[in-house]
Amino acid sequence: MRIVPYILIVMVIVGCAGEFESQGNIVFDTSLDTTAGRVGDIFHYTISIGGLTNQSLSLPTLIIPEGEVRSVFLLEEENSISGAEFQIVYWDTGQQIIPSFTLDIINPDSSIDMSFKSDPMFITIYSVVTPTDQPGLKPIKPPVPVEKPIPWRIILLLTIILLLIGGILYLWRKRIHKIQFPENLIDFIEPDRWALKRLNELKKSDLTDIKNSYTILSHILREYIERCLYVRTLEMTTEEIIAHKNLFQFSDNMFEEWMLLLKRSDLTKYAKHIPDLATMHRDVDWANQFIKDTIPMWKFESEANQVDA
Repeated sequence: MRIVPYILIVMVIVGCAGEFESQGNIVFDTSLDTTAGRVGDIFHYTISIGGLTNQSLSLPTLIIPEGEVRSVFLLEEENSISGAEFQIVYWDTGQQIIPSFTLDIINPDSSIDMSFKSDPMFITIYSVVTPTDQPGLKPIKPPVPVEKPIPWRIILLLTIILLLIGGILYLWRKRIHKIQFPENLIDFIEPDRWALKRLNELKKSDLTDIKNSYTILSHILREYIERCLYVRTLEMTTEEIIAHKNLFQFSDNMFEEWMLLLKRSDLTKYAKHIPDLATMHRDVDWANQFIKDTIPMWKFESEANQVDA
């Protein structure tokens, strides 16, 4: 029975010493600093190989179940890598394993000279707090004060509701209480009466300023057509009016005479051609008759008769 403790000591030393293997002159060895520890302890697992000449070492990639390789330190001998030390940490209790791996010896031509396969190693991981460290119950700790979280969701909803209420009040205050028509609409003059009045004022004015008179005459006719037919002739050139002839329900003769007057006005405006005073009088009279002839095209017959009267 006295021999049993010695046998156990020999078994522990053999387990910690790891694995020793020799093949030819090359020696392969693995060792572990301890086979028991606690969660979070660092275990040092060493791989070493000796007797290499021109060969190189292909280190394995360790995959540790229920743990991780914290860091790897290379071991050098005579300016060549002779092994590595792995620092391993386990995060779960119980019996853990360092799995077996294959270590390749590489020739200078990148071919594999020989391979070594290690045996798995087992480590017993204990909890950080064990019954020997804490035989009794822990003392009762006072309650931890918890700060009440800021109710961001309620604050956001209240902000949205307040903004909606503010928008409704703003729109309600801006509502139209009573429709008020501008004064210029109340004093609205029908297009034909306005145009005839302007022509009468033009005829009574000094027509010797041919250039200015033709500019006014062209503007009167364009605005009259725009107000009664709703065609934006004030914004159109004479060529654009001709291109959109289908918008004007005039006879061909009436439309051509209107275009001749507009072209004559354009030539006068840019001082390319100045008509005589007699032509100016004839164009004013023609414009007066043109307005009267086009009234039935957009006005009811009863209202047109009132204008003629």
